[in-house]
Amino acid sequence: MSDLFYRMRSCRECRWAKGHMSDYLDEELPSSRRTRMERHVEVCPKCHRTLAVLRRMLGALHRLPPSAGGADARQIAASVRRRLGEPPPP
Repeated sequence: MSDLFYRMRSCRECRWAKGHMSDYLDEELPSSRRTRMERHVEVCPKCHRTLAVLRRMLGALHRLPPSAGGADARQIAASVRRRLGEPPPP
């Protein structure tokens, strides 16, 4: 029974982690949630790999030269959020 409980909790934590990885990488999570993410990623190889891939992708994006049109990262992010219907960060 405890194995079933562990697997159910683990699935719930994975869903939570996937939904908060972007905020974690942007350092927008409160400290208690940052700790929750770090603990989960330590024990979950799948989420650990996902977070590592996102970090590498962000690193590659940050190394790109600025666009000739003059749009900065904040303008691009705001445009993407508008298209996705997401509210702007606080």
